[in-house]
Amino acid sequence: MYIIGLGCAGVVDAPNLDGADFHLQDVTGLDWSGGGLTVNTTNGDYQVSCSDCLRDMCLVCTKREPALFDVKLGEAVESKEAFESPIPELPEERKAYWAEQFSKCIRCYACRQVCPGCYCQSCFADRIEPKWTAKKAVPEEAWMFHATRMMHLAGRCIGCGECERVCPVGIPLAELAREMAEVVKKTYDYEAGDPNQESPVLGHYKDEDFDPAHHGG
Repeated sequence: MYIIGLGCAGVVDAPNLDGADFHLQDVTGLDWSGGGLTVNTTNGDYQVSCSDCLRDMCLVCTKREPALFDVKLGEAVESKEAFESPIPELPEERKAYWAEQFSKCIRCYACRQVCPGCYCQSCFADRIEPKWTAKKAVPEEAWMFHATRMMHLAGRCIGCGECERVCPVGIPLAELAREMAEVVKKTYDYEAGDPNQESPVLGHYKDEDFDPAHHGG
């Protein structure tokens, strides 16, 4: 196997280029420069900021260099724009925030179907025995589905943001995944995709690992 790595500048969300100054069909080329994007069109060149042209997940991505490669093509362009998470810091406020978000869930499972990390042949949400969750589209069942799915993805979510992109009701699922990733990093010093990790975070146990049953949390 010969690994070709790509230095990433972020993925341009094509509809975002269809603006007032030019239209998507007028674009002839793109060029990264100075942390922004130069859009070449049939009517001239235009400067577009990263926040106005990149996919949302690219604005928070910190892994633009390939972790493993035999040869690398292109240079990574790090995002220079600050990102502020909409998730409240206080536990009660955070709980209320997610309760409001999950109240919109219609249980279509689009997030599960598009996720590269959801590869179980039989999802817990579809099982009759044991029955983990009902199929009703109510907030209580949405809590169970999304919380359990995030637990299953702990240490495996690659932060692609596809779950949030396909959600028909606009639930910020990528934020939930990012919050889980931060907990895993803080608690077990583990990051998904790190080539220096020996095995998945849920696939091994060390004596010094944090155990809520013995740490009062």
